[in-house]
Amino acid sequence: MKFYPSDWASDEKLRMCSLAARGLWIEMIALMHRSDQYGHLLVGTIAPTDAQLAVLVGASPDQIPGLIGELESVGVFSRTRKGVIYSRRMSRDQRKSDDARTAGSKGGNPKLKKGYQAEGFIYLMGQRNDGAYKIGASVNPYNRLKKVRAQYRGQDIQVVEQWAVPDMGAIEADLHGFLTRTLGAKTQGEWFFLSPTNISQLREKVETLKGDTNPQKPEARNQREKEEANASSKKAPAKTCIPDDWQPQSFGDDSEAGQIISQWDERKLRREAEAFSQHHKAKGSKMADWHQAWGTWVNNTVKFERNGNGRQSGNSGAGEFQELARLAAGAGRPRQDQDLLDYGLLGNAEGFG
Repeated sequence: MKFYPSDWASDEKLRMCSLAARGLWIEMIALMHRSDQYGHLLVGTIAPTDAQLAVLVGASPDQIPGLIGELESVGVFSRTRKGVIYSRRMSRDQRKSDDARTAGSKGGNPKLKKGYQAEGFIYLMGQRNDGAYKIGASVNPYNRLKKVRAQYRGQDIQVVEQWAVPDMGAIEADLHGFLTRTLGAKTQGEWFFLSPTNISQLREKVETLKGDTNPQKPEARNQREKEEANASSKKAPAKTCIPDDWQPQSFGDDSEAGQIISQWDERKLRREAEAFSQHHKAKGSKMADWHQAWGTWVNNTVKFERNGNGRQSGNSGAGEFQELARLAAGAGRPRQDQDLLDYGLLGNAEGFG
């Protein structure tokens, strides 16, 4: 059972009770901890009477009714439908422990199960102030350690040992079962109360499980990942040639291409669109997104105009092809070769030369 002095001292309902009532409550908690139905005030299957409770806690029988009434009046405990006293906190902790144990037997938290059936580490972490060790699974035990330290502030908890394993979930579940069923270790979820001998036995068991694990599991998982990746790649848009009836679509005003086009007149836009279409038809280009390709073309006009490469803006009167023809005649030819080749205005060694 976990006992937190700070929680005890800060429980306002409990602080409203007398010292004698609080003393009775801690005695009742001890009895409920030993109960077969954890957190419930039962001796075997019997709820003790006030007189019997007095004997169990070493009090006078006439004190019990008043102290019980004092605790109950402020809501320190609750009762079942049959009137059995129980601690809400202890019952809640037990449910969490049961859930963790059930999940561990199935390979870990069901929400994380898929991720835990993978290569990673089994770690031994400890000790808590009560002497407990944590046995868990993680791809990064030291990241997990940060979370544990945050949960148990002020306690010197370290990663004592870690083992690389091919299937974290399966081996973690086997280890939890080995510790509880074979060694009879007391447990609170993933925390175990282990002797030095138990820890040595744990190490031996890990090595045995590592050797028994089917080595094909990681390979099968990798194959599945490849198949999923191939399936994703098949969904990628197919690349196509520019349509014969292609027309430029507008861009948002907040995009770079949209801002550039907003400075063009209709003649400039028509000329650039025609040049774009003819250029890619001549090259036989294939694109998955022609709108995106047009945006790249528009953005590059700024670079061409800045470098004097022939893409003239505004109403200069000298069209793009006129300028390229002038370059083909010799003006600035070395720097313009690639652009002229792209537009079919400059020959190459195998063609027009």
